[in-house]
Amino acid sequence: GYSEGNYIIKHIWGMIKRQIQPGEAFSHKRADEFMLFLKYDEISEVTDRIEKIDIEVKNLKKNGNYEIELSVGICEVKPGGEFDINKVIDHAAITKGTIKGQHGKLYAIYNDNLRKKLLREKEIENRMEQAIRNHEFVVFYQPKFSAASKELVGAEALVRWCAEDGMIYPNEFIPLFEKNGFIERLDHYVWEVICKYLRKWIDEGLKPNPISVNISRVDLYNPGIVDFIIGLVDKYSVPHELLQLELTETAYMDNPQV
Repeated sequence: GYSEGNYIIKHIWGMIKRQIQPGEAFSHKRADEFMLFLKYDEISEVTDRIEKIDIEVKNLKKNGNYEIELSVGICEVKPGGEFDINKVIDHAAITKGTIKGQHGKLYAIYNDNLRKKLLREKEIENRMEQAIRNHEFVVFYQPKFSAASKELVGAEALVRWCAEDGMIYPNEFIPLFEKNGFIERLDHYVWEVICKYLRKWIDEGLKPNPISVNISRVDLYNPGIVDFIIGLVDKYSVPHELLQLELTETAYMDNPQV
């Protein structure tokens, strides 16, 4: 509850305070966020101190029925030059956001590669809505054969982003969409495209094999997902067995009990 949360924040505040050395500073930014301004010669000195705080936090967990995980974003300030403190704080906050929710990942350090990655992700997010409206996401079908009979038994649906300026591959946009929730919108789009093709093939007198599609971890958290899928295949009068669901790796890792 609220009082328990305050108790934890006060204890973490005390743990951080004990780590602060002369000439350093820290503050409670908001809610469960703290800002630390630390001196160092090597960045390993900073990470070592963060790990010590993390150990203390984990010991605090043992005294209660809760689990606390730290996520720390680090932005280095080089000596001898001017810097914008607000940009430093923003960079640290953005860096922290890249690992928040990743079990076992304690900290990340802002660098030029991360800056380029974040800019690329922002570009993709700015284009994703228009891309789905313009049907830039194209479904390809990878055939599946029986190892025993060597016969075609189905296909796996693979989505590719065929943008005007070139192909954007899944390793760029799928993890981002899983993080920002847009994967659910993309999944629904892909499923409908497949149902349309299955209906078209049936109307042409063909007997299509089952098509397997990915279902992401975001979809699993939607309590109405089963009704949505049933409604979609019924909308196109597609036999239910022709649309097969496959869990993505991230969905399985988050929900191994399924």
